[in-house]
Amino acid sequence: MVFTSCEDLTPALEPCEQNNTGTFIVQNTTGYTVWVDVNNIDERKLYHGGQTTYYNVPAGTNKLYIDLGDGWQYNTQYLSACETITYTWYLYKKKSTNQVNATCERDGTIVVNDVDLIRDFERVRQ
Repeated sequence: MVFTSCEDLTPALEPCEQNNTGTFIVQNTTGYTVWVDVNNIDERKLYHGGQTTYYNVPAGTNKLYIDLGDGWQYNTQYLSACETITYTWYLYKKKSTNQVNATCERDGTIVVNDVDLIRDFERVRQ
């Protein structure tokens, strides 16, 4: 038996491992049409019940932005390479009103029309 070449036994890295990136899926269940963004890269209009996907987001600490009509607010979220995080913006309590008033409290809580806006997320490894 004669060997004429060597095989590379090193497994190929996935593109997300090579580029050290992950994915955010952002969902809107606030009852309002909002603008969302990740790291000031790409603002997207998101209707109630809608979702959008941000691919190739750098691994590490990222900022997830939302604008409810009176300026951008954000929350930070850590993302690992090749990780997909589904991040859902929703209202903790329902309150009917025709006007959206959003404020950001010192602890980072966003309050809309005197109702706390909860930032909830679910990690999904792919």
